[in-house]
Amino acid sequence: MQSVNLSVLKQPEFWGVTAEQFEIKETHLSWVFLAGDDAWKLKKPVALYFVDTSTLENRAFFCDEEIRLNRRTAPDYYLGVATLNGDPDAPTLNGSGELLDTLVHMRRWNSEQQLDGHPLLTDGAATLAVYLAHYQAQCAPAPSDSPFGDPTELAAPALLNFQQVQPVLSERQDLEQLEQLSGWADEALKRLWPRMSERKDQGRVREVHGDLHAGHIIVDDWGYHCVDCVEYRSEFRFVDVISEIANLVMDLEARGQQAFANRLINAWLETTGDYHGMWVYLPYKAYRAMVRAKSALLQLEPAKISAEASTAPLTLYRQYADRAESYTQVAHRFLIITQGTIGCGKGELSNRLVEDLGVIRLRTDVERRRMNGMAIDAPTDAELDAGIHGDAASDEVYRVLARHAEQLLRAGFPVMVSGSFLKAKQRERFQRLADAQGVLMVILKCEPPSAWVAQQIRERAVVAADTNRANLNVLAHQRAAMEPLSGDEETRTRVIDSSDKAAVAALSTSLKQALQPHYG
Repeated sequence: MQSVNLSVLKQPEFWGVTAEQFEIKETHLSWVFLAGDDAWKLKKPVALYFVDTSTLENRAFFCDEEIRLNRRTAPDYYLGVATLNGDPDAPTLNGSGELLDTLVHMRRWNSEQQLDGHPLLTDGAATLAVYLAHYQAQCAPAPSDSPFGDPTELAAPALLNFQQVQPVLSERQDLEQLEQLSGWADEALKRLWPRMSERKDQGRVREVHGDLHAGHIIVDDWGYHCVDCVEYRSEFRFVDVISEIANLVMDLEARGQQAFANRLINAWLETTGDYHGMWVYLPYKAYRAMVRAKSALLQLEPAKISAEASTAPLTLYRQYADRAESYTQVAHRFLIITQGTIGCGKGELSNRLVEDLGVIRLRTDVERRRMNGMAIDAPTDAELDAGIHGDAASDEVYRVLARHAEQLLRAGFPVMVSGSFLKAKQRERFQRLADAQGVLMVILKCEPPSAWVAQQIRERAVVAADTNRANLNVLAHQRAAMEPLSGDEETRTRVIDSSDKAAVAALSTSLKQALQPHYG
């Protein structure tokens, strides 16, 4: 039991601040005392099926764990462990005498800093994705002899969700949906068992956050920081890295941030090169949505989205159960490739289609750098038709991209490959892939005005952070090297003035209607 008198801690005078500087937030597991520039978290003495903080020793241990875990991502906010000492009715902070309890000492952040209260511009998704990819890469991988990430261990909580929810539901429609979801989950686990085993063998099961959603990411002048890691259950943290990303993407989608979510998963894939993870991405999204559905129905924790706090539990359950069901549906697969020179606007065009169509994008410039051990934003200045830009090197880039595209199509996703595709043999490789996978391939030929292209290249040349370092010599070389489309290719080609935003928007709408008749 808690030995300290809580009424004392609820007074601003104890913390040396005024009433205006003081606020108390309470969750199922803790009290957080916001005092001036500081925040102090006191864990509640509870014994639940997923956490036991009923003893002083356990609370102290979990305070240490909370500091250890969160200092990986937010060291300037997690300051250390503090103690309450002395008389329970007149405790002192970090004083002498009997140890009464332990606190997590943090630097206070404002709710406006949290991603769930922060303006989300789609162009910022790449920065967040790079941050998450780098943080995950630094997290400890699960020991090979541990149960973490094993398919057997993954199956238990997934199926438990359905077992816990079923007795609470009474309406036929809800029960039928639950049965369908349970059957799909069981089949998906069996089908993807080898893939999940491969994920652990690849070192993709790591000690990550445990409950990453928009409310657990803050933004300041130094960038993004993950906060409030799950300290109380190791199995919640030692998960597949793409399961963590799936949870965040699902949360963003639930908040109506679909375009940002689409850009985020694409940027994360480009940064990590972890296209293998897309085999299990949708099942993890469905699982995470069902966890949220169960939590809402059984009222296990506060709503993570403030607008949902006043929603009836059954209504909220249905929203997330429907979301889980949407992730089980087979997507309309297709393959898009671009054709065009440097400076023709392929990047912005592909960004728009990523946002609107939810395609998984592959980029020649990104893979070229990755294959040569370079940072994906490193300059690639080189002699024309030599080195990493030579014919043999370029053929290898397109071969690798075709392999990634095949894997993504087989995993059930529509794919877009953004590149110049100057050579007929490059385009033919992807047409053969589309035919083998039984999907439609569309060629988007970017033809903006020549003066606009030249201006884009001039502007790009003066931006130090530019990743392409394109110049007019390369433009002239590419125009001369571009092989014309065959008559067969022209039947599946759409020519677009990629400098015209209205035309790009119209193309996006047209592609939705043609390639995703039930998009939405």
